[in-house]
Amino acid sequence: GRDPANAFHVGYDGAPELVVEILSHSTWTKDIGVGAEVADKMRHYQRIGVSEYWVYNPELLQRRRGLGLFMGFSLQGDRYVAIKPQGRCWPSAVLGTLWEKGDMHNVRGGAAYTLMRLRKPGGAEWYPTSQEKDAAARRTDELLVQTEQRNKSLQERNETLQGRNESLQERNETLQGRNESLQERNETLQHEVSEKDALLAHYKRLLGLSDSDQI
Repeated sequence: GRDPANAFHVGYDGAPELVVEILSHSTWTKDIGVGAEVADKMRHYQRIGVSEYWVYNPELLQRRRGLGLFMGFSLQGDRYVAIKPQGRCWPSAVLGTLWEKGDMHNVRGGAAYTLMRLRKPGGAEWYPTSQEKDAAARRTDELLVQTEQRNKSLQERNETLQGRNESLQERNETLQGRNESLQERNETLQHEVSEKDALLAHYKRLLGLSDSDQI
């Protein structure tokens, strides 16, 4: 049986504003009726005040009786009046948007049926099907994986560059240390030369020689 939580109880919940029936071989006469005879369900929905009644005929059942792919009925007073399609679209006053004929969709076993798509308010986009939602979720997951891989690659590259930078910094510190050592050695040599020059000048004075004289 049906899950009571997923069922709509007219006696307790009131009349829904909109009902969509999907035709099948066993129930189509009850859903849409035969010829001029009003179907039991249509009569029931008229009586309880359902504003719009839609019938989806996915397998185009009973085409010889004039049943189309999609049919809509609007409650005018106490009677349903057929909603006229606008090209590939059927306007729904209750939903404030359009039903639109979509593409053929194949299912297991080789059967095919035509999708009916519901436009979002404004008519610019369709509401996504479950397959489209799954495809979008897969694309999102793929993008997340690609983003994670790219971030990981960038992180590894950053770590490599950081390692190189540290190596260059160490090399620079080593060169700086060598430069300081050479500078200290140069200062020592300059000091030694200054001392030797001073000692040489002292000996020349003792010998009575001028600064330009060679010893």
